[in-house]
Amino acid sequence: MKFFSNHPTLTFIAKIAMGIGLIAALISYLDFHTLLDSLVHAKLMYLAIGGVLMIANIAVQFYRWRFLLRLLDKSIPNDVVLSSLLIGFAAGFFTPGQIGEYGGRVASLRSLRTSKVLATSLIDKLYFLAVVIIGGSSALLPFAFYFQKQYWSVLYFVLAALVIIAMGTVLLYPQQARRALALLPKKLLASKAAAAFLSVSEFFRRKQARIFLLLTMLLYVIILAQYSFIARAFESVPLYSGAMCAASILFVKSAFLPISIGDLGIREGTAIFFFSRAGFSPATAFNTSMFLFFFNIFIPSLIGAFYIIRTKRQKSNPTP
Repeated sequence: MKFFSNHPTLTFIAKIAMGIGLIAALISYLDFHTLLDSLVHAKLMYLAIGGVLMIANIAVQFYRWRFLLRLLDKSIPNDVVLSSLLIGFAAGFFTPGQIGEYGGRVASLRSLRTSKVLATSLIDKLYFLAVVIIGGSSALLPFAFYFQKQYWSVLYFVLAALVIIAMGTVLLYPQQARRALALLPKKLLASKAAAAFLSVSEFFRRKQARIFLLLTMLLYVIILAQYSFIARAFESVPLYSGAMCAASILFVKSAFLPISIGDLGIREGTAIFFFSRAGFSPATAFNTSMFLFFFNIFIPSLIGAFYIIRTKRQKSNPTP
């Protein structure tokens, strides 16, 4: 482990190899011809809906990110917000769990303090993760009841309810997070990261939290809809079944360590597990997951790469 930590390039190559290896193993397991046949007979209308929802996805992410940035600077223009968002996509593409997105946002927002940009990015990610946990906990209840009854338990229902209540309380009342931070050791509280988070939370109160939560829930619903409609392109998957599987996939995938670039292989393997348990083809799960990767990660990252190139050209050839 120490060897890889001292050689980031080798770690990067290893994680690319891991993602490619996982995808290759899944294709070998599912049979390439079956996957190809599923693609050839896909219903283009549903794929087109998935593409349109990609635009809605990016639009909501833009409004979420602008909402947070304008807590720091009310005059920040839309083009700067969009540029930082897309550059973040590009920077996060080649990093596990899209962690490089933080660095991309910071690099494109030089006018704001780095610590505060990181703090707002953390709020952005934590809110989405919390919604994923709430949605996933809720979806796993009916999923286990209908498709995995041997694992169904009233205890699970109670635990899920407690998780949802706890998460909901923190999301709606962010001041509770400030009280939790006060319990941390003084050395941690004195760190720049904690100080930045506390300073941002001064502006991020109950009203802002509720607005941001609604935007986050809208983004989450769009992603579930993307899963559902794209799945229907390959098989007659009811929309509610697709959404239930998608919520479970997002929940379980969030618990995995980021061992591959763009979570390739992990997302697809998780999708195969849930869709196949619900009675749908593994090929449908794999192709749906790959299209989600293409729409929600690859295309936005490609657009972000163009933004990076354009920014570098503007800096090297400033207008007189």
